[in-house]
Amino acid sequence: MRLNKFIAENAEVSRRRADELIEKKKVTVNNKVVEKMPCFVDPENDIVKLNGDVISIDKDRKIYIALNKPLGYVTTLKDKYAKKIISDLYDYKIKKRIYPVGRLDANTTGLLLLTNDGQWSNGIMHPKHEIYKEYIAKLDKAPNKNDLNKLRTGVYLDGVKTAPSIVKVLNVYDESSLVSISICEGRNHQVRNMFKVLGYKVLMLKRVKIGNLELGPLKVGEFRKLSREEVESFR
Repeated sequence: MRLNKFIAENAEVSRRRADELIEKKKVTVNNKVVEKMPCFVDPENDIVKLNGDVISIDKDRKIYIALNKPLGYVTTLKDKYAKKIISDLYDYKIKKRIYPVGRLDANTTGLLLLTNDGQWSNGIMHPKHEIYKEYIAKLDKAPNKNDLNKLRTGVYLDGVKTAPSIVKVLNVYDESSLVSISICEGRNHQVRNMFKVLGYKVLMLKRVKIGNLELGPLKVGEFRKLSREEVESFR
């Protein structure tokens, strides 16, 4: 691991500030002042000191990331039958065990949050907080006004009515349509099943927003850490 990254993550300073401290010779590795950059350290074996004080690894540090899940990946950490699991996309860089906040099925792409903060995760998933998740769905035909109104007021899945959803038609093509739908529940395959009971087939499904957090320009298969403000927006 780069020394400046190690300092930033465990001494609660920015990476730029970590570089400044190294340049001012305030940092030692195994009791030797760091003279050249870049410098790499083994967090498990090297002793890093700042102003003479040992920088300890924050084993309880909470991690929050946003991932743009590609098609075909299973939202699980281990599955001996799955060829592609989401941890393959980040475990080369994030060594702590983190867990998905909710699920996206293998055929659904887009925004997925992962964390090791169980309380934060539960707060997002619990229906009482009514955190809406927005999806872009490609349908096999254009929805009519009557069906759109049914989605907005709730449809019955396995005898239980869904909470009202926010629906908007984005585009209509010759043999398909593009629809935005936001729901605040997390039933299994809910969006697909809501359209299915009304006679529509979902050809493509992508989650683009959770609460106020948007997928944005994050590339498919890539992830980023959430800012403090983004994390706090869900509390």
